[in-house]
Amino acid sequence: MEDTKKTLKSYLLEYKWFYLSILLLGVLCGYLFISKALASKRHTTELVKTKEEYTHQLRVALDESARRQLTLMMKTFVWAVRSSMLRNNLDEVDQYFFQLVQEEGVHEIVLANENGEILVATNKKYEGQAFTEYYPASLLKPDDVLFEHQDSLYYVAAPVLSLNTRLGTLLVVYEEKKFQLEQQDGGTLLQQDSLSQ
Repeated sequence: MEDTKKTLKSYLLEYKWFYLSILLLGVLCGYLFISKALASKRHTTELVKTKEEYTHQLRVALDESARRQLTLMMKTFVWAVRSSMLRNNLDEVDQYFFQLVQEEGVHEIVLANENGEILVATNKKYEGQAFTEYYPASLLKPDDVLFEHQDSLYYVAAPVLSLNTRLGTLLVVYEEKKFQLEQQDGGTLLQQDSLSQ
């Protein structure tokens, strides 16, 4: 038994550099594997952060673009509604609403008088009801084109004014376009989901 121990001891002493080299090589491989995994994880985290930053920047740009376009549309639309209200022709306003609500993204349109009663709406059950039953009161008396953004909807309200009096408030509820960034063939692609009406 002692001879075996001596033989084993002498064998280990004779080949100690070989086993030490194998051990060091194993430690080095483990270190390289762990450092590579950590670098990959760090790179993935950076990519996710960059994608979130791009998505935020794109959201801000799209919101600003939507505001500009909706402001221009509302100013023109208010003039047409004002003209019909001055002639007491709410049927014509109803026709405007019917045509515009068929456009992509236009969810609802409402015209309320100066007392807050809904005169014309694309949802006919709202007509004759109080504006504040369905929409925030802050949208009822804007001084200029007013935006509120909630739950993927833009609420765009504007005053309808005659020369010296307020005739009412026009509200358009516009559904925002949903988008997401996707990776495709080494480049980033903006993909829009279709709007639900």
